[in-house]
Amino acid sequence: MNEETMPEQSRYPEYEKPRQEIRDLRQSLAALLLEHHELEFHIRKKVEAEYVSAIGSLEHKALEFQYKELRLKRKEELIQGRINSRDVFALSQIEAQLIGEFNGQNEKLSASMSRMNAALERRFAGTVLSDREEAELNLLYSGLIKKLHPDLNPVQNEKIEKLLSASITAYKNAALDTLRELSVQAEGYKELVDEPVGSMVKLAATKEKLLARVESLQKTVGDIKNSYPCNKKALLDDGEKLRERAGELVEQIQEHRKACDDLDRRLAELLGKSVWTK
Repeated sequence: MNEETMPEQSRYPEYEKPRQEIRDLRQSLAALLLEHHELEFHIRKKVEAEYVSAIGSLEHKALEFQYKELRLKRKEELIQGRINSRDVFALSQIEAQLIGEFNGQNEKLSASMSRMNAALERRFAGTVLSDREEAELNLLYSGLIKKLHPDLNPVQNEKIEKLLSASITAYKNAALDTLRELSVQAEGYKELVDEPVGSMVKLAATKEKLLARVESLQKTVGDIKNSYPCNKKALLDDGEKLRERAGELVEQIQEHRKACDDLDRRLAELLGKSVWTK
């Protein structure tokens, strides 16, 4: 066997280690891309909807009563201050001041309610796949990512870009039939194309680029997992802890409600005795 007919790996053994490292990095990157998109497009929405359904309304109610208690305390403070200084005051002026001071809290409550409504709408809207269909969706998408994504396939053209865009949209919408069709269209493309043998410098540069991308995606995936709503998944999976959290929220609501009732009584007494209101 002469050198020209020898397998490439045998003729260039020094290239095999960096090429294998590049293959391994591409495999890791493909898995991370799938995990990132799965978290972003599906898991986050699913976890948030489950969390809102389980205890989201209790959290919102607890926050609502907490802000109400703070507002009543501030109202009592303002009225008591006017009475102590013997200034004639109008309740409408105090209410206007409270609206300004508590505008931020009102916006947070409104945002909380909007998030809950949106999460519940997502829960009962869109395509619902069985576990088997969901597994197929992920498998098809993983294959398409490996074939089409520019981080994994250096050969790019307009057709590949359109296929990738359509694949991402189909995966985001859980359109299994569309993803099946796109997978057929992409059958001519190879998964995880090897870097052609060139210089060691080129291989080192490719490895460095892939490593940086892997590290960046690892951080992105970690940030998503550690932020709301994905950081609530462990709680949802633990029925006992979920019940404990619901009980804590009920206690908070009761405490804030009692505090609000006490403040309402004190305010009524304060205003009933005051001669400085108009």
